[in-house]
Amino acid sequence: HLQICFLFRFHSCFQKIRKMVREGVLGQIIEARMPFLKWYPLPEGAWRRIPEQGGGGTLMDLGAHNVDLMRFIIGSEVEEVSAFCSNWALGYEVEDTGTIMMRMKSGAHVICDTSFASQRCDIVFEIYGTKGSVLVYNDEHWKIRAYIDGERIDEDSGFENLYKAQIDHFAMCVEGREEPIVTGDDGLENIRILQAAYESASTGRHVKLG
Repeated sequence: HLQICFLFRFHSCFQKIRKMVREGVLGQIIEARMPFLKWYPLPEGAWRRIPEQGGGGTLMDLGAHNVDLMRFIIGSEVEEVSAFCSNWALGYEVEDTGTIMMRMKSGAHVICDTSFASQRCDIVFEIYGTKGSVLVYNDEHWKIRAYIDGERIDEDSGFENLYKAQIDHFAMCVEGREEPIVTGDDGLENIRILQAAYESASTGRHVKLG
């Protein structure tokens, strides 16, 4: 079995939102956003600072998780990508800040922000539809605030060990009791999207995925 380490898929908040999207509770998805921002200065020689070792900066390191989660929740593949990268804040060879904008085949717009040079952000995830919206935010642990047809709904997830959850799931797959929730094909598609993002950032053009 091959399973890729995209641990956000295992959090109950995101699984609940995915279910809401699949069941049409939020209506047609218009837009989703995910800021993955942290203050994470890296020491000289760290592999994440070296393009040949890390493959890129924050887009490759953090943005891969954003992109995967958007595909997982929205249930649509990416049609077009535009991106910006910069490294002026920390001066690495790779980007310390990057933003990916995607148009999904469903028509939804997606924004994924990443940074190693930003202070804490308590907003984890936002998604907006024609019937409702959901915000995941950090208040000691992740919580959900949803607005469905004008009614506010709050849910508290409590602490969840996502590393343990994905290892337990993989063990079940090895035993033949489950199928991997994140496949090699998912990993390949996420890399294809990130490569398009880097192409867009370097050329200043939108990149369409075939």
